[in-house]
Amino acid sequence: MESTVLPLSQGMSQRGYRIVEAAEYMGVTPWFVEVKIRSGELPALKLCRHYTILKQDMDTFLDRQRAALLDKHRSSLTQSAKDAA
Repeated sequence: MESTVLPLSQGMSQRGYRIVEAAEYMGVTPWFVEVKIRSGELPALKLCRHYTILKQDMDTFLDRQRAALLDKHRSSLTQSAKDAA
C-alpha cells in the first residue's frame, strides 16, 4: 500500500517536522539536528521510529542559541574595554 502525503490546507501551518525538514527550517544540517536531539538540547518526540520536532521547540532552541551568542559577544567586548583601560 502506497502512502500519500496531502498538502496542508490553506491557513494551516505545520506543527511537527522530521529531521531533514527541521534542518531546512533552522538552516543547519540534518546531522546537527540529530546531534542536538540526542544530547537533549533540542526536544523531539520519537514516533514510529522517527523523530518529530515541534516548531515551537525549534524556535526556542534558536532563541537560546542566539541569546548565548549575544552574551558571549557582550562579555568579549566588556573584556576588551577593560584590557584597553
